[in-house]
Formats: sequence, C-alpha cells, structure tokens
Amino acid sequence: MYRSLSLALVAALSAPLSQAMAEVNIDTQCEVESDYELTIERDRLVFLKDGGGEVAFANGRLFVDGNALALSRADASRVAEFERSVRALEPEVKSIARDAVEIAVVALSRVIDAFASEGNRASFVAELDAMRVEIDGLIEQTNSTRGARNGEFEAKAREFAERMAPRIAGEFASQAMTAALSGDEAAVSAIEAKAERFEKEIEASVEAPAKALETRANALCPRIKALDLIESEFELRLPDGQPLNLVEVERKA
Repeated sequence: MYRSLSLALVAALSAPLSQAMAEVNIDTQCEVESDYELTIERDRLVFLKDGGGEVAFANGRLFVDGNALALSRADASRVAEFERSVRALEPEVKSIARDAVEIAVVALSRVIDAFASEGNRASFVAELDAMRVEIDGLIEQTNSTRGARNGEFEAKAREFAERMAPRIAGEFASQAMTAALSGDEAAVSAIEAKAERFEKEIEASVEAPAKALETRANALCPRIKALDLIESEFELRLPDGQPLNLVEVERKA
C-alpha cells in the first residue's frame, strides 16, 4: 500500500511539472528554417553552415569564408540593416527565454510550498534559486542559436523538476504513511486528493503567463520575416553564383 501510494504521489507531482514545461515551450506563429548556426560576436555576426562554410557581417561589410565581397551601395545598406536588425532582436529573445524559465520556476516553487516538509523546504528553495541563477547565467552568456535550437535551457529546468519530484513525493508519502498508520483514513484520502488536484491548479496558473509570453514571441515573427525579405533583395551572389539564403520564414497554418 505504502509503495503504491508513494508511486501515485510521484506521478501526481511529476504531471504538473511536466505540464508546466509543456506550457512554456512557446509555439510561435512562424516557422524559421536555416542551414546556419548564428553566433553574435562583439563586432561580427557569424553564420556557420551545417557541413562547413562561413558568412560574416561586420559593420556593413560581408565576408564569405573570410573573403570580403564587393557590395553595391544598396547592398551595403542592406547588409548594415540586416546586422542592426539581428542585434536588436537578441535582448528581446533572451528576455523571452528568461521569462519562459521563470514560469517553470514559479510552478516548481508552488510544488515546494505545497508538498515539501517543513524541515527540508528551505533546502529545496535554495536548490531552485541556484537553478534559476544557473539558467539565467547560461542565457546571458550565450551568443549562439545553438542553445535555443537544442533546447538546453528548457532541458535544464526539466531535469531539475524530474529530479526534485520523487524527493518531494517521498516526503509527502511519509506524511500519508504516518496518517495511515494512525488509522486516519480521512487524512490519507485528503493527501491523495491534494496531490491529484494540484495538477489542474498548476496547469491553470501557468496557462495565462505562457499565453502572454507566446504573444510576445509571435510579435517577433514580422521582424524575423523582415530579415528574410532583406536578404531576398540582395544583389550580391556567393562565389558559386548562388544567392545568399541564411534564413527562411514561413507562417504556420
């Protein structure tokens, strides 16, 4: 009985945490495709192509595999505009990433408040705070699309949630066992009901901020589409005669 109860509580606690992570996996209205990985350096934007090849923007100049391309006046203006636009997007993208993680952190904090024992609550909170600082640091330091493409930040929060849930559930199950051993069946039932009810409460608490974040992310779509438009207007050609195609943006159906 006790093992079954403990497993049930683990499932009940893991479900809202998984729900929280699912909700903050923002689904934007535009689909961005690129064969390149972008790194934003202090004085350059570097696009590295899968399988080899480098395109770099640097103060209105364009370099392909280290060689400067001759640009018309119109293209020089477009190159500068493209670089400015990408740099302007960076802080907003990072802000959205931070806020997405914060939604998950708040959900985790609610789980701790609701289910951790009094004696261990402070240590759980300290772990959660350390995780927040670590992920914020990763977001601040990253200058590449690699982290976002691989879901590194979300994976870090999910890893913490999955590690924490069984531990809190174990403490909570201990409370239920104590109640069961005392013959207080009403208390046991109340504990089980609390765990089951919490999933819906977490889902409801996450939905509104996640939707607001999705709206902010969608607001970036026209600006990313503008990058696609700028490069489509380039007169320049790559050494193999092909047009430059760094990013493609399609609106989702």
